[in-house]
Amino acid sequence: MPTYTPIQSITTSSVSTEVNFSNIPQTYQDLVIVASMKGTTGTNSGVGLQFNGDTSSLYSFTYAQGTGSAAETARLANSSSINVGPGNAGIPTASNTFGPSVFSIQNYSNTTTNKAVMHRGNNSANMVGLLTGLWRSTSAITSIRLFIYAGNFDSGCTFDLYGISPVAAQATKASGGTEIYYDSTYAYHVFKGSGIFTPNQSLSADILVIAGGGGGAGGGGGAGGLLEWQSWPLTAQSYPVVVGAGGPGGTDTLQGGNGQDSQFGTLVLAGTYPRGGGGGGAITTNLSGITGGSGGGGGPADLSAGSGGSGLAPGQGNSGGTAFQRQAGNGGGGGGGGCGNQPSGSAGGVGTGGTATSGAAGNGGRGALYYSSWGAVTNTGHNVGGTYYYCGGGGGGSNLATRGTGGLGGGGDGYKQTGPVLGSSGMTNTGGGGGAGWNTTGYNGGSGLVIVRYPK
Repeated sequence: MPTYTPIQSITTSSVSTEVNFSNIPQTYQDLVIVASMKGTTGTNSGVGLQFNGDTSSLYSFTYAQGTGSAAETARLANSSSINVGPGNAGIPTASNTFGPSVFSIQNYSNTTTNKAVMHRGNNSANMVGLLTGLWRSTSAITSIRLFIYAGNFDSGCTFDLYGISPVAAQATKASGGTEIYYDSTYAYHVFKGSGIFTPNQSLSADILVIAGGGGGAGGGGGAGGLLEWQSWPLTAQSYPVVVGAGGPGGTDTLQGGNGQDSQFGTLVLAGTYPRGGGGGGAITTNLSGITGGSGGGGGPADLSAGSGGSGLAPGQGNSGGTAFQRQAGNGGGGGGGGCGNQPSGSAGGVGTGGTATSGAAGNGGRGALYYSSWGAVTNTGHNVGGTYYYCGGGGGGSNLATRGTGGLGGGGDGYKQTGPVLGSSGMTNTGGGGGAGWNTTGYNGGSGLVIVRYPK
């Protein structure tokens, strides 16, 4: 569902009789004001609401409020403002704490209907209330004035104005997806599983396709391939969407399985779809990591070390790391490759899986952060401190050495036999590679993801 888009935030730094929002953009359907208020007088006070500087008698309102032991309702027509309070306003006395209020203003930007307001709030002492108000004007709202009837707003009051996009109008452009999100510019259709995307009109869309991650064995699983098509023309027809599953974890003798490919319609780039990540190499035989969207990490054997699998070109991912051979019971698997930080078509590099050493298994390669803004809007990807990554490689496994950690972007951690220290699978819907095992089954790769983005 869409989130509120911040327009303006006001905090009173000193006592104030009023707060004003001006030059309100006309690009949204509804407005919401979220306020935290406190007055400076010894009694609760109401708050007035006016639009576009209009002080005439075109306002009316009806409210209901109660304290738990008593309740009242009232209505006032032909008022010079919408009077929210005192209970509805959430304006406590100076000795009380701040009270919350939420104002919802529907269809503020149209020029054909009168403007309706809903309010809910409480003061911190004992009163809650609801209110509906009306401004009998068809003018679009360009400014809002909030003023207190008795005393002043105390310092520290906050007023946050948000715009709500016209969801119904956006949704008519296309259908399909597990979830649909919006920001101030785009609509995002998110496919966490296979489905159908159907535009209702011609669109120019950006399409992000991530394949499933490879499963770990002795080496970490490679991340799924990632590709983006920019400004791709779509017509009013159905487009099948395939979201690849993660590959299964391998064993001591069996490499991890490759992740499954993902696809939007029939899109191809250089003759290939986004490919699933390569499985990690085993630890006694079949040591090499498998080639995939990103390559799996190599597995270690006695006095032998498997090499990492290659990542597919162009720009889908990177190679897995080389294992460190077992000596005196010590060894480590290579990390699975990550898809890198570049947009599709650019050479990867930063996502190469880590090479194991005598003291540590290889870490999974870092995934892409180029699409972090997509992840923030759609709540997908691996969120690390507010930055969103996709397609991290899985960490290598070990017996005595430090196990490998998963790459940023949903890569799973490797298993360490001594302890033991458990590993993890690739994160769902990131294309992350699975963490490696050691004398135990490796971990599964994470499933893929498809996001279709187009202008609202």
